[in-house]
This record gives sequence, structure tokens and C-alpha cells, in this order.
Amino acid sequence: MSSSKELRRLTLMGIGLMLMGAAVSLIGALFVHWAGAPEVNSLGEEIYSFFPRHFLLETLFQIVSLSGVMILLAGMIIGFVYKREITWARATIGAFVFTAVSMILFGVIPNEWLTLAQADLQWDGRAFVSFVGCPSDPGLPCIELPSALIGGNNLEFSWASLKDAISFGYSNAAIGGIAFAMIRIQKWAKEQRDAPPPAPISEYGRPLRIAEEN
Repeated sequence: MSSSKELRRLTLMGIGLMLMGAAVSLIGALFVHWAGAPEVNSLGEEIYSFFPRHFLLETLFQIVSLSGVMILLAGMIIGFVYKREITWARATIGAFVFTAVSMILFGVIPNEWLTLAQADLQWDGRAFVSFVGCPSDPGLPCIELPSALIGGNNLEFSWASLKDAISFGYSNAAIGGIAFAMIRIQKWAKEQRDAPPPAPISEYGRPLRIAEEN
């Protein structure tokens, strides 16, 4: 069990991370709104003329805002769960953080990726690598390779297939990452449980030695 001084330090660190994460998330969300807003409103009046519009800027600030949320969640764990005895309240905080992270990893990020690929990048069924022959006006870059590379067979890959391959690879990597993290956390908890109790510390920061009775 950690000392009360260390726990106070972790609490202050966690609260600081939560405040910083909330600020970063809100600022990023505001920039996302500006970068993705139309240039004129429903009345034809120009709005947010001080901020440039581009989907890459919108994506960048989405990443910033999402990073702020992750910092906030990390602050909750550091400030109220890490190195503390597990209680029902702390278990509830841990379950909330795990649920929030799972929603971000398996809901928010895949949805934003599909929106970016389909709406902004326009990755559709048109081929970008073809062993048959690129269309005369594909609308997107297309690489034509000799069919002899695959024994004269016809084969082509589309932007849509690349989009789905990235989405599939990301989902599997996220599942594997969570499983690895859970195993490491369980191993760390077991090591903490089996570790000997820490030596008492004096007010001057030096370990105390208890004299053995004769």
C-alpha cells in the first residue's frame, strides 16, 4: 500500500490531468466545429471567416479533442484508482473508464474513419491498383501494373477495399491491445498483492528500523 504522501501526490496529478484533458478536449472540439462549418449560414451570411475550412484541419482537431478525452480518463485512473485498495467506488470508476475507452476505440474512431474515407477522401469502388487496366477517367489516382506479375490473371484492388482493410486491421489491433493491457494489469495487481509490505518511513523520509526484541 502506498504512503499517504504519495497518494496525495497522485490525487493532485490526476486532478491536474483531468483539468488539462478537459481543456484540450473542449478547445479541440471548438476548432473542429469551426473547421467543419459551412462558410455561410442559412441566411447566406458569412460565418467564422477567421478560420480556414478543410477536412484535414477538421480531422487534426478531432485527434486533438480525442487526445484530451483520453488524458482526462487517464487522470481519473491516476487520481482515484492507481496504487489504491480496490473498493466498490474505485471499481465503478475503473469500469466507467474502461467502458468509455472501449466506446472510443470501437465506436468513435471507426465511425470517424469511415466518414473521412467515404465522404472526404471519396474512397469508393474505383480501382487504384489494377492488373486489367485503369479506366480512362477514374477520378482518383490509379496505378496500372503488368498482369504478368500474377500469371496473367485479372486482379484489381479498389479504394473501398483499402478502406475496409484498414478498418479491419485497426479493429483487430485494438482488440489485441486491450487483451495485452488487461493481462499486464492483472499481472501487476498480482505482484502488488504478493509484495511484502513497505517499510515505514520517518518524517524525514528515511526508512525506520524496528528493533528486534531479545
